[in-house]
Amino acid sequence: MKILVLGGDRRCIYAAGALAAKAQTDMFALAGHNTPPTHKYDCVLLGLPCSRDERTVNAPTCDRAVTLEEAVGYVKRGGVLTGGMITPALAKLCAERGIRCEDYYRRESFILKNAVPSAEGALAVGINSTEGQIMGARILVTGYGRIASLLTKYLLALHAKVTVACRSAEQRTKAMINGLRAVDFSELSQEPERFSLIFNTVPAPVLKAGEISSAKKGAVYIELASVSGIDAQEAEKHDLKIINAQGLPASTAPRTAGIIIAQEAENILRL
Repeated sequence: MKILVLGGDRRCIYAAGALAAKAQTDMFALAGHNTPPTHKYDCVLLGLPCSRDERTVNAPTCDRAVTLEEAVGYVKRGGVLTGGMITPALAKLCAERGIRCEDYYRRESFILKNAVPSAEGALAVGINSTEGQIMGARILVTGYGRIASLLTKYLLALHAKVTVACRSAEQRTKAMINGLRAVDFSELSQEPERFSLIFNTVPAPVLKAGEISSAKKGAVYIELASVSGIDAQEAEKHDLKIINAQGLPASTAPRTAGIIIAQEAENILRL
């Protein structure tokens, strides 16, 4: 088995190191390895996201652009190309060339593992972005998916006063079972005590004028979702400090996040 780790960030450097224990593993367009391969591989592993423009590989450390077509060309017919957030264009290229295309980012085992460094990173950002302590602080977490459910556990362990806002009655029930105060977004404007810290995990505009009024002036809003959950103009009026913290594992725990990518690649390849 020969694997090429192509592009990506520091996570992919650690992923390559972990995969090297199981199979012959090379790097290209990553960590100074910018000489194009001269042969084909059983598997090409791309970063997360695999592309930012649907034309080229996400390879921020490479000295030239590597097209998706070029990346697919490094895979043997019948081989595997895997990456995070596979684009329709890339999936189409693979299908046309008889290459199996697997998106590790959409696999449940990856999502569950990756939620841990994401939640820990969010907690670190929250602690470092506020001037007060977490113990006793009024904190709002929007949504109650994998990352939010872990993050709220950490916040409760630090004795924060945590409220979860969800549209889903099922999610609100799960949050309450786990000892959290849970409300619908429509109830936020009626909050008697305002929040000093907000973590958003919902990829939709859920915090508008009424909901933003539940935050203290000068509160910190931390964006964890791929799509902003807050009305930026209203946030500015309320003097909210907005911190964009998407893709946290890459900056706060690249080694762990890279090993998680490698483990998912091993599952896909059955190494």
